[in-house]
Amino acid sequence: MIVNKLFENQYATLSNDVLEKVYRSDEKSSISYLDSIKKSYKVEPNTALDYIAECLRIKIYIYFGQTNSAAKVAGIVNQKLVKANNLDQYPFLYARLYFQLSDVNYKLKNFPSSFRYLYLGKKIGLDYRDEYILSEFYYRLAMIQYRQKDYLSAAKSFNTSFQKTQRLTTKNHEILYRQQETLDNIGLSYFKAGVLDSAEFYYQKALTFIGSKHPSFNKVTLNAAKGVVWGNLGQLYAAKKNYSLAINYLNKSIAVNRVNYIGNFDALLQSIQLGNVYLKTNKLDSAWLLIKGVETDLNRYNDLNAKADYYQLEASYFKKVGNLEQAFYFIELHNNVLKEIKSSDENLNKLNAEEQLQFIENDINFQLLADNSQSKSVFIFIIAVCLVFAIIILVLIFYNLKRSKKNIKALESLNQKINQQANELKVKNLEKDKILRVVAHDLRNPIGGINSIAKIMLMDELKESEKEMVELIDNTSQDALILINDILEFTNDNHNIESVDEKINVNTLINNTITLLKYRISEKKQEITFKGLKKDIWINGDREKLSRVFSNLINNSCKFSHANKTIEVKIELVQGMVVISVKDQGIGIQDEFKGGNIEALANNKRRGTGGEKSFGMGLSIAHQIVNKHDGKLWFVSSKEGTTFYVELPIIK
Repeated sequence: MIVNKLFENQYATLSNDVLEKVYRSDEKSSISYLDSIKKSYKVEPNTALDYIAECLRIKIYIYFGQTNSAAKVAGIVNQKLVKANNLDQYPFLYARLYFQLSDVNYKLKNFPSSFRYLYLGKKIGLDYRDEYILSEFYYRLAMIQYRQKDYLSAAKSFNTSFQKTQRLTTKNHEILYRQQETLDNIGLSYFKAGVLDSAEFYYQKALTFIGSKHPSFNKVTLNAAKGVVWGNLGQLYAAKKNYSLAINYLNKSIAVNRVNYIGNFDALLQSIQLGNVYLKTNKLDSAWLLIKGVETDLNRYNDLNAKADYYQLEASYFKKVGNLEQAFYFIELHNNVLKEIKSSDENLNKLNAEEQLQFIENDINFQLLADNSQSKSVFIFIIAVCLVFAIIILVLIFYNLKRSKKNIKALESLNQKINQQANELKVKNLEKDKILRVVAHDLRNPIGGINSIAKIMLMDELKESEKEMVELIDNTSQDALILINDILEFTNDNHNIESVDEKINVNTLINNTITLLKYRISEKKQEITFKGLKKDIWINGDREKLSRVFSNLINNSCKFSHANKTIEVKIELVQGMVVISVKDQGIGIQDEFKGGNIEALANNKRRGTGGEKSFGMGLSIAHQIVNKHDGKLWFVSSKEGTTFYVELPIIK
């Protein structure tokens, strides 16, 4: 999920900034630094970034041993997240908090709650198939198993955590650092289990990983990581009794981490191990110098396991030099610390981590079943209520059906009469159109003859009064011919006269139409320009009818434009359709007709700039023809003129 990955990266960025400060300062300075970071990031309260910062606050408190403070903050954030109820948007955030609640309860030795929160974090990882969340779960499970001395199970869980992070497509600094740590922990688990060859394999693998990821680690992190692995290798070679190699690796580890604020505690642990190696090789003076050198660090960290190892080292040293009284003193201290550790881990060791998690899963599933059972009872009650209402509704429907049967019969009778009247009207309409076609057809020839004679007479020299009369006859007969042609076309279209479909070249169709109209356009002293396509495009349709569409549009542009104006005709390809536009520089269309309704515009019957009559049929016929060719006709108009567009499907 993208949102989840974004906030994983924001958490990693904040974590790197803050934890660098934590390792080098105290609790108060670290908390102040976190608050200043929140201020610089302009973090708003109760936002995802605010919760991320609070998760870091919990981490700081845990690091400095302020477990109660960590628990208090975690409880507040948990309440806010439950109230926000946006798990789907930020699963990483909820999982992170659950894992930290698990850590806090673990520190407080409230192991049942710790395991429960650990399971809840794992469940989010499973539900959202988030490999990073699952890797965090297996890492914590491995740490518990290691603490319980179940080292082989710990190695297996650490390995699962590493494999989960390997599947991540992007890896930030935090993930890369966790990967090298996990490889080292696998080796350490095998070492504690006595499987030394496997331990050495994973230690070397961790060193190779650190080296290959060098650009992703800063110098401090890089040295600390190497120092830890070198120290573990030193312990391993000591166990193999290769003391010279053990001393070499332990010294390298201590030298790096004694000056490295991240690795100071590890330097303490490796110093104790080096002291044991010195004793085994009888380098008593070197052992004594180490013993005295780690006392300050021992008191600083107050770690029980480190104390136990240190007291055992002191006892072994004094036994070597023959001071049995001091040896017995430190043996007693060593035993007391072991008792404290055993008491501390007693409740934890009674629990099997995997069994506890399975028990929690079963318990949660049982609760869900119980909730489902209760929900089912409510659901059944709702169904019963719905059934009662359904029966009432059915009774009402049955009652109304009986009442409506009479109405239906009456409606059927009326419907029959209406259908009969509609059929009669259709027949009468057909008869009317037939009469119109006959009259128009019979009138076309004589009126056409009159128009031709008028034009011939105008070619002769006539008196002014005679010329006016002949021009009147010419114009009137011309208008009559246009009206007759429109009537014939309209009645033919109404009677669905069969079209002749053919493959038509668009460039040729438009060019031919323009050629036929050039004489009429020149009569009004106008010009026409044509911009066709560079390649041939084909459409399917009736050539004569489509030619009439574009002839009508160009005629209209001529009619409603003044002299010395230009008409532009252009063909374009738009999203797999051919679009032919006819643009004029005319008087435009009145505001009341600019809604785009072609039929309303067709009824406008506005006179042209030369007094030309409009019968209101040509545009309507053009609209019908375009529709029958699965096309679209529309216009755009302003004071500068009008553009008509015809869109038609092309043959692909």
